[in-house]
Amino acid sequence: FFSLFKGREDPFIKFHASQGFLLFVVECVSLIAIVIFELTIGKIRFIGILIVGMLQLGLGLSLLTLAVIGFIKALFGEYWHMPILGEYRENVPHIHSN
Repeated sequence: FFSLFKGREDPFIKFHASQGFLLFVVECVSLIAIVIFELTIGKIRFIGILIVGMLQLGLGLSLLTLAVIGFIKALFGEYWHMPILGEYRENVPHIHSN
């Protein structure tokens, strides 16, 4: 996000900054959801712990994968729409490119 201040008018920076912001929001919402699941379903002895653990692992790895792929694509100067999140990129206020 620091590069957003440097290249405020660059559409490439705006493109990747808006997707990065969306990914950050999804990570925060996922963290809250996992905490809620852990406090409720996680209290069930074996099955609850297994479900919450698999949810944490699956969400964590998928979000990390999206972040790494986005970083690599931005590093090499490529535009890449993230699956599902890329469609909502234009809805990010004050960052979207023209």
